[in-house]
This record gives sequence, structure tokens and C-alpha cells, in this order.
Amino acid sequence: MFLARTDVSGVARMIEPYAGPVPPAWTIILERPPFTLEHECELITQHHISHLVTKNAGGADTSAKLGAARALGLPVIMIERPPKPPVPTYANVGELITAHGAMLLP
Repeated sequence: MFLARTDVSGVARMIEPYAGPVPPAWTIILERPPFTLEHECELITQHHISHLVTKNAGGADTSAKLGAARALGLPVIMIERPPKPPVPTYANVGELITAHGAMLLP
């Protein structure tokens, strides 16, 4: 976790408040997406951000900040999503009922 580091400063944007201690050199911003390209460029410029570190959320919510980083020439560090655990999959309801029918009945 970057907030555990006292040798760097940063801006961390979150949806929910962070429960742990926040080092003095860090700024926490509570905001919920979606964000516009203009908003992200303003945020980066206002806070003098030099690098973007983001998780690969797998959706369109990161496109504005990636576009802003590209427009402003910032390096981007993308953190991969953890692998999903293997689970059984079925092509249709019939396969599901065949595999688990007894468990699905009341």
C-alpha cells in the first residue's frame, strides 16, 4: 500500500474513506466516478502529479484519467487485477440444472 510509505508523497482518490493513518505528505480525495477528461487534467495539474498509478479496474472508469495522463505526458503504472478464483461455468441453464439440480430445488 502506497500510503504506508513515508518516503513519497501522493494523491489517493477513493470512494470510501481510508481507515488507516494518512502520512502528512499525502492527500486523500473522496470522489465517485465517472470523471471527465477535463476534470482529470485539472486534478493532475492542480496537485502537480508526476506519475499516475492506477489499478486495472477492467472498465471504462479509468479512460478519463488515462487520457489525461497521455495528454499531459505522465508515465502510467498499471497494477493488474488479481486473478479470479476458478469456478464452474455453464453454457446454459440446462447444464446448470444437470450439474446442481438437487441443490437448486427447495
